[in-house]
Amino acid sequence: MSFKSYNGLLRRLGRSVVLPAGPIRETAERELFSQRTIAVCVDFGAGTRFWSDWLKTKCGRVFAVDLIYDGEEERNGVVCVKTLEEAEDKFTSDCPKGGDSLFWASDVFHHLNPELLDSLLEHAASTYDCVVIKDINCRRKFGNFMNALHDRVINHEKVIRVDPVLIADHLKSRGFTVRFREIPRLWYPHFLIIAEKAGPTR
Repeated sequence: MSFKSYNGLLRRLGRSVVLPAGPIRETAERELFSQRTIAVCVDFGAGTRFWSDWLKTKCGRVFAVDLIYDGEEERNGVVCVKTLEEAEDKFTSDCPKGGDSLFWASDVFHHLNPELLDSLLEHAASTYDCVVIKDINCRRKFGNFMNALHDRVINHEKVIRVDPVLIADHLKSRGFTVRFREIPRLWYPHFLIIAEKAGPTR
């Protein structure tokens, strides 16, 4: 999520240790980007644009959405906006045609309240052709506890449990084909969900 805090550097360093960025990129490349043409991507909860800058190399147009941004601006080809509504208003009138839309959320869902999470997931399922969610698997109890402790100590945030099975079931019920991967790193039980509607565009 946001990195505007006195310990932002510490948080970035910590993420580099616990985040399996390489396997996530490789899996998304193999199972999504090599199969579909993504015209527009929204990176929800983009923070420092860790994923947005990489997604720009894979998608036609990328919108980084996070409350830390002061207003619409473009950074390295990525459009940064405060809200999902701003991104969607812009890409409906100002984006490449002929490809799919992607909703990307990495380590965001466990920072939301349950009602907002449910609403956001339903919105993503009804609006986008593809949905990618990376988070911490609450079914792995020890790892989930360690992540919650990490967020409490480093980020000063209380987080919620994110159940990938419930997320996958919801997306399947909305017509998505869902692939689920567990990608552990240290004691953190990362999961990656890649969900797609209909057939590939390529």
